Amino acid sequence: MVREVDSTNSRLVGLRTKYFPKNRIGHGLVSAAPWLDVIFLVICFVMLESSFVLQQGVVIDLPVSSFKSALSSDMILVVRSADGGGSGIKEIIFFDDERFLVENENRMRELNASFVEHVTRRKESAMLIYADRGVKQGTLVNIFNMVRDAGVVRVNIASRPEVGSE
Repeated sequence: MVREVDSTNSRLVGLRTKYFPKNRIGHGLVSAAPWLDVIFLVICFVMLESSFVLQQGVVIDLPVSSFKSALSSDMILVVRSADGGGSGIKEIIFFDDERFLVENENRMRELNASFVEHVTRRKESAMLIYADRGVKQGTLVNIFNMVRDAGVVRVNIASRPEVGSE
């Protein structure tokens, strides 16, 4: 058995010789890098697993219906009723990335002009209305009249399918 050491970078342990270089990479923070990678991956998976809002928008409580036909539409209008605090319930219309208050007559004229402008760009227009459950019937009738006067050919109201009907 040889017990002498060849160089200063090795030492004798039992019957085996281990090599200990002076510029060892495993010292310090570098040895923590794989653990940090694992922790980072776990955080990424947890974040991707959670639900994100992919599109900005408003929550609409659509009425339930048994109709199953769909309308392809190039005009989408959203009507929502919101609690206006002490002033009662306000109705808000969203069309072409703009917001219109139903009680403001000037904004309703601008909405009518937006309808006319949209119909002149596309001759055969169809409109799909997403109306909240709390929207007044009078508001919907006024919207139908404005849309008809603008020249929209077809108008449909969106609804939610019944639970269990597919």
